[in-house]
Amino acid sequence: FFVMLIGWYLGISRWTVYAFVSLGIVFLQYWFGPSLVKRSMNVRPLSEAEAPHIHQMVQELADEAGVKKPELGLSEINIPNAFAYGRSSRSGHIAITRPILGLLDYDELRAVLGHEMGHIKHNDMAITAAVSVVPMICYYLALSFIFSGDNDNGAGVIIGILGYLFYLIGQLLVLFISRTREYYADEASVEFGNRPAALVSALYKLSYGAARCSKETI
Repeated sequence: FFVMLIGWYLGISRWTVYAFVSLGIVFLQYWFGPSLVKRSMNVRPLSEAEAPHIHQMVQELADEAGVKKPELGLSEINIPNAFAYGRSSRSGHIAITRPILGLLDYDELRAVLGHEMGHIKHNDMAITAAVSVVPMICYYLALSFIFSGDNDNGAGVIIGILGYLFYLIGQLLVLFISRTREYYADEASVEFGNRPAALVSALYKLSYGAARCSKETI
């Protein structure tokens, strides 16, 4: 919105300008994403001395996945969870929150970490960033044509409406791909030697634990 507002104030209406702006925004999100995640989720490094068994789990999973061992972090938030982030499989990070340590048993925790290792192996962070470029470009294209002062016979408005329609479709596509990557990460966890029952049990506990934390917060 602010980009479009500035562009309108400066009299910029060419959609190609906003297409490059879209690419720039996505690149910045991709490049600075790990730092933003660390700050927003209050993540600090988790040393091997603090949690040797978790480091051993991650090392075993990394060997199974054929990737470099990710850096481990502890997120100081009150919801049981684990998440992966980073730019690629060569610079992956896995963080766990403190409540997860007392909630899951050994097999369940290993299954969850295997799920996150699946995201890293599949480079899901980069894939999500790349796919999100499409709807963003469509969005800026739509607005630039709709608010352009050079539209003849309403052609620009029609193109703008079509661009916005493709933006909505693109957003659905991003959600679909994101959900599909979650299924692939579940499958990868099993491929790394974890039992499906342990993963199902862990996901149930995490969902229940997150819901309980939400109720306590309210």
